[in-house]
Amino acid sequence: MTRDAREGAAKKVLFISYFFPPVGGGGVQRSVKFVKYLPAFGWAPIVLTSRQAYDFDHDDTLLAEIPPETQVHRTTSVEPMRAVRRVVKRRWERALAGADGGAAGARGSLKPRLLVALKNALFVPDNEIPWLPFAVGRGCGIIARERPDAIYSTASPYTDHLVALQLARRSGLPWIADFRDFWVDRASFPPIRWRRAIERKLELQVLREASHVVTVSPLITETFRGRVPAQGYTTIPNGYDEADFAGAPDAGPEPGIFRLTYTGILNKERDATPVFEALARLLAARADLRERLRLRLVGRLDDPGDFTNINALAAHGLEALAERSPYLPHARVIREMRRADVLLLLIGRYPRCEADITGKLFEYLRARRPILAVVPPGGAAARIVEGTRSGVVAAPDDPAAIARGIEQLFDAWNAGNLDAGFRWEGIEAYERRRLTGELAGVLDRVVTAPRR
Repeated sequence: MTRDAREGAAKKVLFISYFFPPVGGGGVQRSVKFVKYLPAFGWAPIVLTSRQAYDFDHDDTLLAEIPPETQVHRTTSVEPMRAVRRVVKRRWERALAGADGGAAGARGSLKPRLLVALKNALFVPDNEIPWLPFAVGRGCGIIARERPDAIYSTASPYTDHLVALQLARRSGLPWIADFRDFWVDRASFPPIRWRRAIERKLELQVLREASHVVTVSPLITETFRGRVPAQGYTTIPNGYDEADFAGAPDAGPEPGIFRLTYTGILNKERDATPVFEALARLLAARADLRERLRLRLVGRLDDPGDFTNINALAAHGLEALAERSPYLPHARVIREMRRADVLLLLIGRYPRCEADITGKLFEYLRARRPILAVVPPGGAAARIVEGTRSGVVAAPDDPAAIARGIEQLFDAWNAGNLDAGFRWEGIEAYERRRLTGELAGVLDRVVTAPRR
């Protein structure tokens, strides 16, 4: 079929995303929703992903989000860290259960230092790099057979961009590189000088050779523009899907108990210790809160092998007040958000943390529950919370300010007017279908622009 004969038909985009359902978690939502809604804007995604992303949380319910006509190509991959991660995870779970005779609160990381060092030295830019030859090979076949109009890749993992870079060079197709996070400037980047130099060069190659760069945060966009001014950039934030909330029963908060709810993963970078310290201070000052306040933690309290947040929760005497739930399917997480009295948003203190906008923020907004935003003041997340008038902001390194924020929200709840001070203004701008329309507009522009 000639390209002229395809006029009026949906354009095709090769959509490269290592993380894709049934893999679950917040990082998958952006890809799922773009694939779900792009056909409404005249674009048919052809997904290229891994057959089995190694040992991540799974959510089979997300498979129902993918349009039945969407082609999903799942390739083989070598996953050398799978066995290591599983061993560490089993040891970690035994430690949490006390099965090996040790208290979790007394433990440090279970991750073998030698293996971590080898991993950091061998897997550049990330653990998913062994997928690259399989993805490039399958991608070449898809391009030859399906003749897509464009390529889209999303990172992390940054291997996705290196796959797209190879395919764009070989095919000459326009390519959109989507950054959900910083690359070299991310908080978890290994402290290895030679690796930083190599990956900075890779990052610059992607920024220069992509037809267009999309990011989730204005501050990421401005940082990249400072490095490669000649590139075209568009900021398309994460968002919420109205359909997720239309299908979730609105049970609302349970009466009698003030629940401060956090959903998602905590880890060394997203360290809740200042929040735990703030709660401990507040409970010491106000005995009336101990029977009426609960901290609900939905997700994972630490990455497998680590105990940073688990130890801090115990050290501050909060285990009896914490309601902990394991990873849940996305629809159940939405229900947990709507049952909360206050939703806890947390961004740690690390270089360039002011650019971080965790994806759950937008679902928190749509849940229309007040937000306690423990985030860098003046940063991207703080601007959104303050601009939508949806919550209280406290600096992540100021437990006293966090305690004041919790006390303010509790007292308003106790007086029966918790919602009175919040408006959730303009949150419709973050609806996923609308944001997908912005991506479709970028795709439309790159396929009609003169080739560089």
